[in-house]
Amino acid sequence: FSQTMLPKWGRVLLINTHLHHGLEATPEFLVELDRLAKEMGLSDGVVSELKSRLAAGAERRARELTALLESIQRYESRYEVVILGGDFNASPETAFGGDLRDAG
Repeated sequence: FSQTMLPKWGRVLLINTHLHHGLEATPEFLVELDRLAKEMGLSDGVVSELKSRLAAGAERRARELTALLESIQRYESRYEVVILGGDFNASPETAFGGDLRDAG
């Protein structure tokens, strides 16, 4: 993070983040995974393991986002503007993106 003073904005908090990487289990991705699994003859156990690992990555990103937003809430009253940017490793149209929008 960094902070600065801008004449027209006031005190500004700048935050850059990079949340957990990994594949995002969008509905389209899961359909493609199932198609490829059938095509390649993957066992149900292998497919289940892949989906479990996808879910674990999404859960980790969600925990990281929660911690980040809680930190911002603790300090945002000290600033006129808070700017959050970075690599969230998630699509804006997913629930994750909605959580970010809901936070403002």
